[in-house]
Amino acid sequence: MLPMNSVPSTEHTASQNLSMSGKSISDTIDNAITSLEASDFHSQWERAKQLSRQLAQWEEHPVPHLVDRLRTASDPHTQWFLVRILSQFDQIEAIEAIAQLLATTQNEDLQIEGRKALIRIGHSAIETVSSLLNPDNPVERRIMAVKVLAHIRRSATIAPLLSVADDDNTEIRAIAIEALGSFHDPRVTPVLLAALETNTDADTAICIEAIRTLGRRSDLLPTINLVDPLQQCLQHEHPQIAKESAIALGRLGTEAAVVALSQTLMQPIATSVKAAIVRSLGWIESESAIESLAIAFEQSAPLIMTTIKPEIARALGQAHLPNLKSLAAKPLIAWLQRYTESTDGFYINSLTNS
Repeated sequence: MLPMNSVPSTEHTASQNLSMSGKSISDTIDNAITSLEASDFHSQWERAKQLSRQLAQWEEHPVPHLVDRLRTASDPHTQWFLVRILSQFDQIEAIEAIAQLLATTQNEDLQIEGRKALIRIGHSAIETVSSLLNPDNPVERRIMAVKVLAHIRRSATIAPLLSVADDDNTEIRAIAIEALGSFHDPRVTPVLLAALETNTDADTAICIEAIRTLGRRSDLLPTINLVDPLQQCLQHEHPQIAKESAIALGRLGTEAAVVALSQTLMQPIATSVKAAIVRSLGWIESESAIESLAIAFEQSAPLIMTTIKPEIARALGQAHLPNLKSLAAKPLIAWLQRYTESTDGFYINSLTNS
């Protein structure tokens, strides 16, 4: 292991001469990073802290070279430490480099550190990244910017995210809608409701994200009717939209949601959607939900296909509340008795005919 003092000690020199040449700064950083790469994680951590203190002496001067090293580095550990070091510089070049890495890397540790870095930089990072949403910028940069804002998730990001919630680019809209869904802000709800309107196949992912978010927003129910628009989506021709709507209504779990699910269950819709409705009614576990499942269980095709009967039986059998168990058991017991009687009759007839 290299000794700790192998990182060039420049604190004294830097304090005496802040106008070091670019080559001197780059050489110092290169040597320090080489030392970082040759160490174990604990030593890297100590060296990175020492390097951070040294670079702080040079104000913004090390940023260009640090950015260059971040963009050319291939080792995730080196990138991780460079991001952490860059996070102490409130400079647009540093912010953009971290944002670029965050938007492109698949490494989870780097994603976490990138988000932390931009949060540490604070409000100026939001402003800088938000400026990249300008429609005149290349779409790749705008996608990167909205991804970064989605990761930061501070209230200051709501306004820029709202500005692209109806963007022409589907990916940008989808990311903005998903991020906005995490905020309990009155400005967000109309955007989510508007996203339920689908005119093209490209809108499907956005609609689904809005449905999922609204399904978690039971706090809105006292003032906003979420059930009716979700019931409309429940009857959507796209099966995934319909199934997600069933799940969302199940999460809301209100009496109005039970009515919406029960009514749609008896309509001519895709079998996969009916199965999702049955599961959602089972999750709600209210008397009205169990009664609706019991009524459906007694129906025959084409209202309730044979393939849905086992789903209903499973939902009824999973009732946990004591006051609902007997109610859920009645249709199952009745069916079992009919099945037993018909089987016995068939057996007796068989013996008689033989």
